[in-house]
Amino acid sequence: MEKIIAILISTLLTIITPFNEPILPQASLEPIDYVIYMEGLPETIQLHPFSTISEQDGMANYVTYIEADYYNVEQQDNLLRITPNIDIYPIVFMEIKQIPNVSVMEMEAEITNSKAFNNCTTFHTPSTEDFPFVRIEFYDGDERDSTVTNFYIRDNSHGGVFVATAQYFTEAVGGHGVRFMHYLKTLVIIET
Repeated sequence: MEKIIAILISTLLTIITPFNEPILPQASLEPIDYVIYMEGLPETIQLHPFSTISEQDGMANYVTYIEADYYNVEQQDNLLRITPNIDIYPIVFMEIKQIPNVSVMEMEAEITNSKAFNNCTTFHTPSTEDFPFVRIEFYDGDERDSTVTNFYIRDNSHGGVFVATAQYFTEAVGGHGVRFMHYLKTLVIIET
């Protein structure tokens, strides 16, 4: 438990370090330079846009920005899957999808009550103005290679929600975990 608390403190220090607000034109499909804070230190990275256009009711058109140099991005219908471009991390990924006709509270309750995570340590972080996703974290242990699964939920302003599922190992909370949060922070809903 002490290891998990230490990791959470490290993550919180990274999270509460101010996000430099990227200049994100509403429909920019050009790469952007973005300052990310890793363990409290600024690092400028180049993020590439990935957009999803949907004609379905309850779904939003959106763009999010990801480090294409470090991650592979697969797009299939309503799913954006991000994995490291090195195969040595089998459990590291983030998936972003939309679920129509459901509220943030309903999705939050469904995930929190899932039997799949009954034996895990759970943490819950409400959305903020700076980071509009509700975050639910599940830790399946306190070893450095224990699996961490985070669910991020955000209203898509079209009668549904974005649900991002990020999974990695405990030791990667301050690396992949922080990067995934920054990618979500860049998500912009495109009104057409």
